[in-house]
Amino acid sequence: MQREALQRKLDNLTDLFNDDQIDAEQFGKSSRDTGNKLALVDRQLADATRTSPAAALVAAGANAWEVWQAMSPMQRAQAVDELCVVTIKPCPPGLRKFDSDYVDVAWRRGE
Repeated sequence: MQREALQRKLDNLTDLFNDDQIDAEQFGKSSRDTGNKLALVDRQLADATRTSPAAALVAAGANAWEVWQAMSPMQRAQAVDELCVVTIKPCPPGLRKFDSDYVDVAWRRGE
């Protein structure tokens, strides 16, 4: 992810500065530039997560399950709707348990 790469770059710059491999001027310029890029990515992620529950899950990365659990039923439905089309097919009379054979999931691909 781009955000993680930018954060690693900032961490590496700090290490280089602390090890006297770059001077204060180099550190300042590079860290400012990288920090500005990181702030832009953070704003883009924040904007996306405000309007898109699916984007919030993607932005959460490894913590997606916790974000999913914290979502309201409406947000979960919106996230599923953004990602795929779920169709419940007619099932035989008397079926009283869930059967995945009667559910179709079609992923949305750049619609």
